[in-house]
Amino acid sequence: MRQEKIGVNKKLFLSIFIILISFFMLACSPIKLTTTQHSSGQVTMTIEVDISSLNVLDRSRRKAYDIASHYFTQLNNAYISNLIEIFSNIYDFKTLNIQTEEGKYAYIIQNHSQFLAGAEISPSAESFSIDFTTIKIDFSFMSIYAYLMYFYPDAFIYNESTNSIAINSEEYASLIDIPISSISVEEVEHLFTIDNIQKCSPFSYNGKEPYLLESVVIEGTRYEKGTNVVEVICQEFNLNSEEAEYLYTFITPYSRVHSDGTISSNNEGKVHTWNLGNNINGVISLWRTTANYVSYYVLGAVIGIIVLGVGSLLIFINYKKKKKDNMDLLKKVDELMNNGR
Repeated sequence: MRQEKIGVNKKLFLSIFIILISFFMLACSPIKLTTTQHSSGQVTMTIEVDISSLNVLDRSRRKAYDIASHYFTQLNNAYISNLIEIFSNIYDFKTLNIQTEEGKYAYIIQNHSQFLAGAEISPSAESFSIDFTTIKIDFSFMSIYAYLMYFYPDAFIYNESTNSIAINSEEYASLIDIPISSISVEEVEHLFTIDNIQKCSPFSYNGKEPYLLESVVIEGTRYEKGTNVVEVICQEFNLNSEEAEYLYTFITPYSRVHSDGTISSNNEGKVHTWNLGNNINGVISLWRTTANYVSYYVLGAVIGIIVLGVGSLLIFINYKKKKKDNMDLLKKVDELMNNGR
């Protein structure tokens, strides 16, 4: 009987050990986020979460998928709701006889295609099995405006005077060729150039660390709306947030965009990469350099004044020389005439 109990304890210890190892391996598996800006203006984005190290004998992989799927669904729902809410300032859907959310969304996109966004999670909920080792979410946005409506809806306001939707400059600033959640944009002047520097937090939502947009129940535990997503993951998997690793990649066709990341190239353009370590709120810097035209205008004016001054001086010197030569010639003629007498 004692031997049987020892055997059971060994099995229990072994299973706990396997789970702890799998948790540790999950913590060491980087979460990869990639944003690609296309020359057409379209933006695509991919989030990849490696779950290969999770134990296939329990529900760890399924639980990881459920958390990702819940948050993915919440992002989609929030995008549609926020889009309809702000465009309801422009359109009277009751008068248009459009009652459903699907109908309102379709009508808005029909008239404002730049706000079109789409997303897909793989594997699908129906095809998921414990054999899958990666959860992948692909996003596509017609423009930076669709990207912002999806991940930074507070960036938009209704402009009553023009009856249009506009960027709220008091809340949000962004360079049009850098579709990454922005913290600030500042202009730094040098003698002959100006750097427009955008500081970004790529893993943020609405300028904050990702949080639940709706309440959710995961295997009997209820998490309220507003709960930090990392907190949910850490609690569900008994992890320490300091063990996480976040990798971010931005691909742009524009060589004019510079950054403080590691830069390489591929067939789509310049590849900027950052390892943010365990800081999901990690900040990166990108900038675009333009000419400081004021300095060039001043330099041009100074050069013009110098050229004009030098030219005037040469003319004056030439004039004085000619005058002296003429005087000398007249003097010689006068001397010749006097000698002839």
